[in-house]
Amino acid sequence: MKIHIAAAAAVFALAVSHTAGAQVSQVEVTTAPVITPDTKVYTREQVPPDKTDFYPVRAAEDEVAGETVLVCHVADDMRPDKCVVASEKPAGYGFGEAAALAVLKYGKANPGTQKAGDWLKLTFKFSLGG
Repeated sequence: MKIHIAAAAAVFALAVSHTAGAQVSQVEVTTAPVITPDTKVYTREQVPPDKTDFYPVRAAEDEVAGETVLVCHVADDMRPDKCVVASEKPAGYGFGEAAALAVLKYGKANPGTQKAGDWLKLTFKFSLGG
């Protein structure tokens, strides 16, 4: 199985080829999320340097597909530096965390359509396949 995370309409450039399938189906500039003390914020520092497999283990074992929506901040280097999971389904499989870690490791904003300081809403669809 392979994971391919590619940008919708070349708006947010990602190129990941690992285990299982995820596709960015929508990207748009949005407003900053409301972050409370209970909000889980993922940062680059949380991505293990040797991590290459981003499909959630339990979801792969149970052969479950899913979808998640992230809101990520574009830093000065045009890479995302923090992401918040806005939604994920089905819940409990870790699709939000998986997408956030992949984006934080491999993501790069498109300087032609986005700028440092933007918040991007990214919709990912995960599916198992060859």
